[in-house]
Amino acid sequence: MSRPKSSLLECIPNFSEGQNPKIIKEIVKSIEAIHGLEILHVDIGYSVNRSVVTFLGEPAAVIEGAFMGIKTAASLIDMSKQKGTHPRIGATDVCPLVPYRNLSKEEAIHWSNRLGKRVGEELQIPVYLYEWSAKENHRKLLADIRKGGYENMSIKIKSKGWQPDYGPINFSPQTGATVIGGRFFLIAFNIQLSTQRLDIAKKIAGALREKRGRSSEQNTGLKGVRAIGWYIPEYKEVQVSSNVTDFRTTSLFELFEACRKLAKADNVEISGSELIGMIPMEAIRNAGIEIIQAGKTRELNNPVKAAIEYLGLNNIKPFLPEERIISLKSIL
Repeated sequence: MSRPKSSLLECIPNFSEGQNPKIIKEIVKSIEAIHGLEILHVDIGYSVNRSVVTFLGEPAAVIEGAFMGIKTAASLIDMSKQKGTHPRIGATDVCPLVPYRNLSKEEAIHWSNRLGKRVGEELQIPVYLYEWSAKENHRKLLADIRKGGYENMSIKIKSKGWQPDYGPINFSPQTGATVIGGRFFLIAFNIQLSTQRLDIAKKIAGALREKRGRSSEQNTGLKGVRAIGWYIPEYKEVQVSSNVTDFRTTSLFELFEACRKLAKADNVEISGSELIGMIPMEAIRNAGIEIIQAGKTRELNNPVKAAIEYLGLNNIKPFLPEERIISLKSIL
């Protein structure tokens, strides 16, 4: 009789530091010191001043690792001095928990509450629960919690409907606040435009971003897509930075094509794209199949290669499938 596979939980904390290698190293070191988890990838963004760490393991170990990462970040990052392009409200801006294997949505919610309670009580950091874990609808979306940014959080935290789920109501300028929650796989996908015109990137992001009206007829944009436009000094071009909250609803190919058509209307080409963190095999393979079916590639037998080439994932910086596709990584 075969032994049942253990439960695995994925955690992807986003830390508000991408410019000091020593701080990033200490945060990662504190996480990987915990037995029962494996660091899969560390994505460091200098211009946005943000690092995304992806790790996987037994739920209890992952929660301990997440706590240690949040604790280390709180001691080393001073948010009152931090600056960066990426929206943020705290040293650990957001800490998602994704059920990877043999874990239910309800179990992910359970673990997010355990982590949130401990962070709030032991570290005295205000914690907001989001996505599956949100206790109120208006606090489900990360963008809504983060609206106003770190700079306005000291006022927002005391406003009606915005007191934290765990931790103090008093805002700490050094640590800021943290958002924690269980959610489905999210893909951070940035499409780079061959221009420095930020107005074009913002206009395209606004057209792509999902917007919900009171009726279905008023809904616009691509379902489950969050997007903003920003300028990346190290690349000397602008990007449409997006989060795809459910690749089963809106694929990377659909998003890329919509962005390409909007850019073309402004006589702008796409110069490449990049993934922040990791991507599930299913998501990149599905995109490749769509690309092949649409006749956009000569690579007819390898959907993953077709996706990497057509989406330009190798154009900005090297994209190594064995490091960026989660099912190709070594799993505990």
